[in-house]
Amino acid sequence: MITNRRNKNNIVLVGVAGVGKTTLGQMAAEKLGLSFIDVDLSFEESESSDIDTLLKKYGDNRFDKLIDEHFITLIQNSDDTIFAAPARITQFKEFWNSVKLNGMSILLRGKPMEVYMRQDVWINGRKLSKKEKLKKSWKDDFYDYYYWRQRQC
Repeated sequence: MITNRRNKNNIVLVGVAGVGKTTLGQMAAEKLGLSFIDVDLSFEESESSDIDTLLKKYGDNRFDKLIDEHFITLIQNSDDTIFAAPARITQFKEFWNSVKLNGMSILLRGKPMEVYMRQDVWINGRKLSKKEKLKKSWKDDFYDYYYWRQRQC
């Protein structure tokens, strides 16, 4: 007898920021009649604060664990939902275990340069202009980040 280990019909979209998780997730949820949750926005709402403030408050490691725990609670209590999950939590085994038990994941990829140009890049509290983003050093940093995150997803 073949059994399905998944007990819920959730879809988790993973990929780096700017790849289209939220856009695609919202469109798919509407077409399929499913709910949609952007995990970052949901976490901001639950904490009554924005991501940048929360990162400063908790630091990277604690923030990552808290948003991972938030996602796990969401997916365990959801069915027929599409999630846009931040790439930063794909490093945790608990993330993948909860996805396996409660749905399936889809990795979204894009052309790195297109993804990079869609993102806001902030350096020392200042948003870089499109022209500044084209500097080789900033692009190289992004490519390193992009491929490192893709390996985790």
